[in-house]
Amino acid sequence: METQKPFAPLNPLGDLTKHGIALAGLVIAGLVLGSEMAEASELELRYDNGISASHVVNSGINQFIDELEEKSDGEISATHYYGALQSVVEASAGLREGILDMGSIFPQYLPAEFPINNFITEVPGVAKTSAIMTGANTEFVLLHCESCLAEFVEQNQLPLIMFANPTYQLILGGDDEVHVSGDVAGMKLRSGGNYFRAWIEHFGGIAVSIPGAEIFEGLNSGIIDGTVGVLPDVTGFGIEELVKSVTMVDVGTFHNGVFFGIRHDLWKSMSEERRALVLDLAVKGQALSSVNTDKEVKRVIEEVLPRSNVTINEPDQDFLDAQDEFVEAQITNASTTARDTRGIEGAESLAREFVDITRKWTALVEEIDANDADQVAQLYLDEIYSKIDISDFGM
Repeated sequence: METQKPFAPLNPLGDLTKHGIALAGLVIAGLVLGSEMAEASELELRYDNGISASHVVNSGINQFIDELEEKSDGEISATHYYGALQSVVEASAGLREGILDMGSIFPQYLPAEFPINNFITEVPGVAKTSAIMTGANTEFVLLHCESCLAEFVEQNQLPLIMFANPTYQLILGGDDEVHVSGDVAGMKLRSGGNYFRAWIEHFGGIAVSIPGAEIFEGLNSGIIDGTVGVLPDVTGFGIEELVKSVTMVDVGTFHNGVFFGIRHDLWKSMSEERRALVLDLAVKGQALSSVNTDKEVKRVIEEVLPRSNVTINEPDQDFLDAQDEFVEAQITNASTTARDTRGIEGAESLAREFVDITRKWTALVEEIDANDADQVAQLYLDEIYSKIDISDFGM
């Protein structure tokens, strides 16, 4: 595969006539001198993703920050503000406006700014783990979807690597359990996005939109019967004592987010050496966050749910078949809506390519030890970043 060049090099001087040669020389000299001075100075990065310090995703971000200062010999440092500067939703604007240097980007919440990327969040994520889905999502955006990258750049942002949660499950607080697809009918279930709303309504449930922080109160008061969520939500939102059963139906993933986003103008101002270091450490940091997220899923299944006497149900074959039918229908429905309401041409082709890449990554990750963050990072580097030319990536 040829090395992709997502962006054409920019010419800061524009079209100078022969009468402007002297001026051009002065401008070039100034740019070179300014670049050398900037590169010689220390770089202090402001990072925020709006997520509390204890959250598992911050494990890789903290590793990134620690190693960045160490491997740059103190020339580059970063501070994580854990929501003190920007919330999860605000961080994107913070990057665009220069409040942040690095941070999270979630197109799920910003359809006006990211119509194509928002559409991708509605395409089924058919992987089980964060390690798989993160790799697939990153390959798709960085190597196959120039229009996805262009949307980020228009917002003065560059995603260095994407992020995806493990697959969501059906987490219930009432006595009613779900064994077959028909059991979902009439249930009031918290939805964390358009894809999950579509899933709930497809199976006859009632989708309820409340923030994650309100899941406890929703279950406790009966506003919701359960939530479609990732299993670490059980501990993360403190609902362990309220959960009665979990159905392992593999609803789909929350994907196409970014924890390692960087200001595009800052990226372009950095030397190639610094860009290479930041990119390498971001990949390794995200690999650690994904592996630790997947480990937390296993811990919840093996330790948390049993100690709380939570029943773990496996869906019957008819439910699994119905889930496969939903995935196919959702690809068509989401693509049609994207084309008709957002003017996204070729939406279904993009969606099917995304799903195909995800299935490829399921096989790739099965060939390594997915509990080893170093192996996961190396797989990302081999399969994705070896095809990217750092000299013009994002330039």
